[in-house]
Amino acid sequence: MLMSHLRKTTEKKPPTKETIAKLQQSDIWKMENDFYEFALEQFQFVRAHAVREKDGELYVLAQSFFYEKIYPKVN
Repeated sequence: MLMSHLRKTTEKKPPTKETIAKLQQSDIWKMENDFYEFALEQFQFVRAHAVREKDGELYVLAQSFFYEKIYPKVN
């Protein structure tokens, strides 16, 4: 059984500012960051309308919408 995925890095070095700047200039990073920002904004919107926090506890809010039945037109 291979267990190479369990190896631990003994000395992790943080990326340099130059490395971070170069990564942030790539088109792939820009697209991924745009998607992350979009997903975060959507999550925060849904959370703001679905739950409230009080004393460290989350409370689910009542539904503020309903489904209206749509009937086909009779000729």
